[in-house]
Amino acid sequence: MASVINGLDTVIGWSSFRTITEDEPEDESEAAYTAATFRFSTIPVSQVVGVTPAVYRIQDGLVVNVRMNPYPDPANNSWKTSWMMAWPEDRKAALLTHERGHYKITGLVGRDCMNAIRAIRTQDFNSVQDAITEAQSIISEYNTLSSTINTLYDTDNQTRHGMRADIQATWNGYLSTAQTQGTSLRSILQSAGHTV
Repeated sequence: MASVINGLDTVIGWSSFRTITEDEPEDESEAAYTAATFRFSTIPVSQVVGVTPAVYRIQDGLVVNVRMNPYPDPANNSWKTSWMMAWPEDRKAALLTHERGHYKITGLVGRDCMNAIRAIRTQDFNSVQDAITEAQSIISEYNTLSSTINTLYDTDNQTRHGMRADIQATWNGYLSTAQTQGTSLRSILQSAGHTV
């Protein structure tokens, strides 16, 4: 079975966000928050046939799921402010495009993580647990990368939480290129001069 990533092409809408009620602050950059994750539901490992002593390898057939964090997780879920929903439609649409970027970053980094694990399929391990431990180390590295890129995306000298339309358009291009060309998001950002 080939490796697969589920949810990468999901297009989130405002219905994916919990509404929170609070007073509108002076700084409108915190109008919404996207909490997305990628998780591996399957990391297949098999013993290599005919080799003594036994060695194990990660197989193709990885399954990665990208999704918005569910509402019951109050510490880390996606939300929108009630006051933002009163904005003009074009402004809400621009913010939604920005929030979709956060989801896309997480999904693309999940895809790149899957590819990094697939790249070690020829590596021999002494046990199934050794192979899983190596895969988990790669997953941890890419979870950190996802957080780093999502933080960079929001900084004042980048999109400023989607408030800088010119820079937002640049990031939309990065994400589109990474998805359509299959290029790792990290390498695209590094080529553009970002340290990630």
